[in-house]
Amino acid sequence: MKKLRITLLVLYVLLIVVLIYESAIPESLSVKEHNFFKKIVNNISRVFVKTKYIDASEIVINNDLNEYYYINETLTLDINVKPDNASYKELSFISTNSNILTVDDHGLIEFLSVGNASVIIKQIDSNIEKQIDFKVLERTKPVIDIVEPDLIKLEIEKTTLNMGEVSLAKGSLYRSDNKEITDKKVSFSSTNESVANYYNGYLFAFNEGTTTITMTHTNTGLTSSVDITVYPHKLIEPTTFKISGDSLIYMNDKTVHNYSVEIKPDNVSDIFKTVFFSSFIYNTNTKTTDYSKNGGLSIKLEEGSATAKEAGYSAVYAYNYTFNKETNKIEWKDVTGMVVETRNVLPNYNLIDRRIVLGNPYKLDMSSYVNSNVTYSKFEYSSSDESIASIDSLGNITPHKKGKTTITVRLDDGYHSAETSFELTVDSKVMEDNMGRKSFSKFVRKGLSHFMGFVVFGLVSSFMFLLFINTNYDGNKKLNIVITIINGFVFASLTEFIQIFAIDRTAQLKDIAIDYLGYMLAVVISFIIISIIYLVKMHKQKSKENIESINKE
Repeated sequence: MKKLRITLLVLYVLLIVVLIYESAIPESLSVKEHNFFKKIVNNISRVFVKTKYIDASEIVINNDLNEYYYINETLTLDINVKPDNASYKELSFISTNSNILTVDDHGLIEFLSVGNASVIIKQIDSNIEKQIDFKVLERTKPVIDIVEPDLIKLEIEKTTLNMGEVSLAKGSLYRSDNKEITDKKVSFSSTNESVANYYNGYLFAFNEGTTTITMTHTNTGLTSSVDITVYPHKLIEPTTFKISGDSLIYMNDKTVHNYSVEIKPDNVSDIFKTVFFSSFIYNTNTKTTDYSKNGGLSIKLEEGSATAKEAGYSAVYAYNYTFNKETNKIEWKDVTGMVVETRNVLPNYNLIDRRIVLGNPYKLDMSSYVNSNVTYSKFEYSSSDESIASIDSLGNITPHKKGKTTITVRLDDGYHSAETSFELTVDSKVMEDNMGRKSFSKFVRKGLSHFMGFVVFGLVSSFMFLLFINTNYDGNKKLNIVITIINGFVFASLTEFIQIFAIDRTAQLKDIAIDYLGYMLAVVISFIIISIIYLVKMHKQKSKENIESINKE
């Protein structure tokens, strides 16, 4: 009896491992894709299944299509395949120019740029196709009436300052009829820039003297002026001027990254405390900055708060202003900078070997790897032997002859790259050639890998729990039944839950029901067998007792 209990326990553990393994492996590696299994199923199906294969004859577009579409518009195609009882109705969609428009596997079209492009719709098994031509335009911007101010006013917080001081300055535009002003272009000037001048909302006092700051509306010529007096004062320049902040920002990071400047000593003049920020493109190869172009950060001039704009390297600078007496111009006084990388989040993907057949193109769908965190997903495809199978820019694989080739999928945003490859095998014929045989195959596969698997698991579990619980818990039948029933439901749910994380597989409640039905069928059969054994045993025991009783008499 001890050997039997150990044997059942070992079988129980092995069955759990097998069921979990079958749930965790990818779709293309599971038993339902095994060639030997396919041959058995198809040979059986030839005998039992007589479904007639019906070719598709026409692709019908139900949408009322426009003469043209605008950039950023979308359109979902409503399509029927005729006849209605066609055996296969699956479609593939291809854009002739993915720079102008893209189309996904469900017929969703996104219009990206101006031009002409087409969507080709193919019904693979019947070799029929339909082409839809599109014209994409840029939506014209509405004409905005120019509304100019009839009054402007310059306001400066302090009109008398000491050398090195800074004052807030504000320019306002008004209209007597309260209409919203659309023309807000103004300029600022100083009659003596060496004394004081305006820059980006601030008035900087550089030297002793007087000057007049004037704000002028560009188109109307309206002006507003304020007289400024600057008194002599000692300028205290900084000895430390250093920027700090994050050097790496990911494109999916929507938070604001703040940059700050350490300025010493604490009593430096105000013009050196007023700091501005800027971002330019930084070339990591030449280690130079291109001041004519903004970098990958969108940075606020006064605050130093930045958000990621595009992938790349930026030189982030902090600076302040002073007056150069030799050139009589305002110049950057102190400049400190750092290199900041804005990096894309690339998909993390792993592809498995695949097998397709001649005459059946295959769509390599990478969408499952592109989650909401990914910021760059322009996949590039290549085949090591295009005479066997070729792949286009959208991942559509076309088999040409029997053999093997390596398909490589690559990502490269210009700064970082990732790639992986898999072996593609092209077979010469289709193992399952009609809807009836495919359905039969699915039925047998479900029965073997799920239903029958849990039937065996149920038989082993029932007898194992019976022997262990009867031995250790004085034959508690209720406990035996409860544990047995719960055991089946737990593992039916667990194996289906694991399939959520397996490549190309999904979890379904009906599969839990199929597994558990097989398990419970085995449990019922087990208890019937156990009951029969028990009744036979009791009958023999009673007969033996009757014989012993007669002999005694």
